[in-house]
Amino acid sequence: MSPGEQFDAEVAGDAAEVFATLREVSEAWGGVVHGDGLEGPAALEIPVVAGLRRGRLRALLSGRSDGEHTTVHLEIDRLDLRLNVSAVAILLLSAAGGLASVLWPWFPTLLPAVPLGLVLAVGGWLLVAGRLRSSGVDEFLLAVRGQGAKAASDRMDASAGNSES
Repeated sequence: MSPGEQFDAEVAGDAAEVFATLREVSEAWGGVVHGDGLEGPAALEIPVVAGLRRGRLRALLSGRSDGEHTTVHLEIDRLDLRLNVSAVAILLLSAAGGLASVLWPWFPTLLPAVPLGLVLAVGGWLLVAGRLRSSGVDEFLLAVRGQGAKAASDRMDASAGNSES
């Protein structure tokens, strides 16, 4: 992810429905959509996580509808990421434990610290690596596609129910 990067996603529904879905998904993510995207580009702000970095993303949204589907175009305008300092500190502590575990043959005084070093190395790695995740533009657009498909399915079920009556 970097400013200027562009993404396109095809979502089921007309433009008004898709931008309503975009608004719902962005609110679920803790973000906001400014504008409706029908008259001109809308602005999207969402929180993002990229490994050890966290921050906020601002993007411009526009859409083209062919009736059944709408192609959403997203262009990243601004990306503010900061390093997760606590996770890096835990990784540094586990690296120190790993070093103690590896260097004891050359420094025999480290031998009593080897069990603690192994626990620190493995524990720190599992603590941080188990929580690493990514939530960016791809995941956001995937959620919008899924929500749009669900809404389209609900509309089809409702119209099938009306035609049977």
